[in-house]
Formats: sequence, structure tokens, C-alpha cells
Amino acid sequence: MNEFIREWLESTETGGAFDHCTKCACELEPRVGPWTVTKEWHRGECIMEYALCHPCRGEMVSSISAESLTHVEGFFERRVDLSHWLATVMTPDDPAGLIEKCFACGTPRGECEGFGISAMFSAAGTLDLGPLPLLVCHNCSAALESGLSKQTRDSWQRFVEENFPGPPGHGEPVPHARIPAIF
Repeated sequence: MNEFIREWLESTETGGAFDHCTKCACELEPRVGPWTVTKEWHRGECIMEYALCHPCRGEMVSSISAESLTHVEGFFERRVDLSHWLATVMTPDDPAGLIEKCFACGTPRGECEGFGISAMFSAAGTLDLGPLPLLVCHNCSAALESGLSKQTRDSWQRFVEENFPGPPGHGEPVPHARIPAIF
């Protein structure tokens, strides 16, 4: 499991474990709650990574509009075989198997031009195997994003502007298929 974490869930920028929340800068260990790590990859390169403590993740999720939540629920109902997915995540032989393909469409990771990986860690810093980790390909992320409300998109854009010093184009709307599935 340590190799899996090193390969996929440590910070590409620092080369080590995430130790602070990207949004509020609190220490992630030892916390009285879990935290999530999300990394976005495009053509083999990590292009965005962040960790969110449980309160900050909750704040992000609560900023999702009712319209967007309805769209997300419909996406899952149409695209994800929930019984198969739950059986897979509840009895993983190896956590790496959970991110070998997109959880929504089944496209193998190696065939994806881009994808996002999200995982949850316990307050003690161990990988929490449950509904996460999972991989969402950029095609499915784009389909998910296509029905999000302006309010939800604006909330994500504020998060990016407030937490990531920008390369050229910073301040412009996030390109299509770049809003990670934070749900």
C-alpha cells in the first residue's frame, strides 16, 4: 500500500505526503477527521493537486447548487453500475486496482488522455478504503461538468483563484474537463 500512496497520492510538487490543507492551511495530521487528496493528470503529467481537510471539503460540497446535485445524481444513475462499484470498493484486493480504470465508463487509465484520482485518508494518516480511491477520466469529468450550474462553476473557479498561483491565463475560466469530481 505504501508504494501505491507514493506513486499516486503523494505530492508531485514536494515529493512527500500532503501535510496541510490547500484551502485553510491547517495541519492534516493529527486531525480529528479525514482529509481527501485529489490529483489531476493530463498526458502523463500531474497538472493540479490538492488536499482538503474534512471541514473544507464539506464547505466545497455544500457550495454545489441543488441544480448541480440533481445533475450529478442523474450522471451516477445513468453511468455507474453502483452494485458492481460498491462490491469492488468494499473488497479491494489491492487499492491500485481501484484506479486502473474510470469508475464511470471503465476506460483503462493507460488509454485516458487525462484523469483525476481522489482518495481519502483517516485522521491517523492511513489510506481509507471505501468509496475512494477512485479514478474519473476526463471524458466522464467533462460529461459531469457539462450540467453543472453557473453557481457551482463559479465556486470552483474561486477555489482555483484563491489557492493556486497561476500560470499564464490565470483568472480565466477553468478549461473544459478540469473541474475534478469533488463529489
